[in-house]
Amino acid sequence: MRGRIMFAVLLAASGVVAGGTAHAADRDAGAGVQHAIISSGRESGVIADAAGGWDRCPAGYFCLFDLHDGGGIMAYFRTGSPNLGMQGLDKMASAQWNRSTATFGTYEGYNYTGRPQFHPAGSRYNFTYWGGDNFDSSTLRR
Repeated sequence: MRGRIMFAVLLAASGVVAGGTAHAADRDAGAGVQHAIISSGRESGVIADAAGGWDRCPAGYFCLFDLHDGGGIMAYFRTGSPNLGMQGLDKMASAQWNRSTATFGTYEGYNYTGRPQFHPAGSRYNFTYWGGDNFDSSTLRR
């Protein structure tokens, strides 16, 4: 009995709710954003007013976020952009999730020039100062 109580206290302190409902609203909002993106059929776009989080990035797209852990503005791409300023993310991307089946490159310069960084299919991570945080100005499906 004492072990169960300690486990419940640890769960409560960590913000985890039994049954996995702690972030159900975020997941639902993310699913709604995904549906809107897929339904639009657009090659790329920006989501600025939705709740933050990785869940907004739909399958089949490469997504960039202006905050770590999928927060803030999210831009999504099927093929890329020669100028991330068109999506409001020029030199502002801090995280990526590649949910496409191809590798995407991000480039320090416009029109796919400058130092590249490649993101394989299925990868998801925050950028660091040494690894692309707020560095890039274009992205392209490889």
